[in-house]
Amino acid sequence: MSADQAPADGRWARRFLNAAVTGDSGAARTVVVEAVRAELGLARVYQDIFTPALEWVGRLWAAGRLTAAHEHLATQITLDQMARVRQQVRPAGRLGLLAVVSTVEGEQHWVGARMVADLLEEAGWSVDFLGPNTPVTDLVGHVAARQVVDLVVISATMEDLLPTLGRLSAGLGALPTRPKLVVGGLAATSQPALVREFGADHVAADAADAVAAAGRLVTRTSRPNPPLELLLASVGRNVQQLRTGRGWSQQKLADAADLDRTYISTVERGRQNPSLAALLSLARALEVPVADLLGVEPGRASTDATMGTTGS
Repeated sequence: MSADQAPADGRWARRFLNAAVTGDSGAARTVVVEAVRAELGLARVYQDIFTPALEWVGRLWAAGRLTAAHEHLATQITLDQMARVRQQVRPAGRLGLLAVVSTVEGEQHWVGARMVADLLEEAGWSVDFLGPNTPVTDLVGHVAARQVVDLVVISATMEDLLPTLGRLSAGLGALPTRPKLVVGGLAATSQPALVREFGADHVAADAADAVAAAGRLVTRTSRPNPPLELLLASVGRNVQQLRTGRGWSQQKLADAADLDRTYISTVERGRQNPSLAALLSLARALEVPVADLLGVEPGRASTDATMGTTGS
């Protein structure tokens, strides 16, 4: 079945819902496997299957037809399947942009925020996903510590938590470079004018809309080029992640790239300015484009550049 032939009447969502509320994780996985084989893509799997299924779960719980235990089980099965699909997605490339995704302070519902984080990563963003109920002061502090964050995405489902967005926007505005702020969730979409008054640059109708808005609001040319030390730290982190993802030691990478192990170590610690020839050797050894080594995740220089790595 091609993506164009994929059912649009909610049958997959209903099958997934039935599996989730009955605790049949195997049946839930079967639905997802079929969707992946049909080449729906991550966004459609999230929007056409997971989202309506969870909305139905919420309505059934509100009507007293499901217990909290059933609701929690359905949510966890959905999260498990989201993780399964997420592992099969490889971003087309790295944008060199960083987003921080969380929920508004006090908010415990975070599946929607996780969906946005996954779709941003698929689109080539680097993402710090902070999960639910991140205090405003801690979230702003995290953004400040990362030095340059391009986008903050917040999910809010409870209207009484919306005033917290004002404090968050003010805190972000006090930073040297204010990131764009996108807010989604049931509470946000029901009070879009209020959310904009609290400083949101965009009120997202759903996860896909949040990602589309991110693309409009932020580009690589909308901020100055990062300093050399940040670039070196990013290259080092990318090399290390690609190496460990293959299960390689620094020595194995050094042998494959015809470089010295200590050279690999200094590159990974952001202490080495590698030549173009060295980058080409590393890219060939890791079987990735050179661009994958250069992709910048802003804000990590202050931490990664001072962290040692082992050659295990």
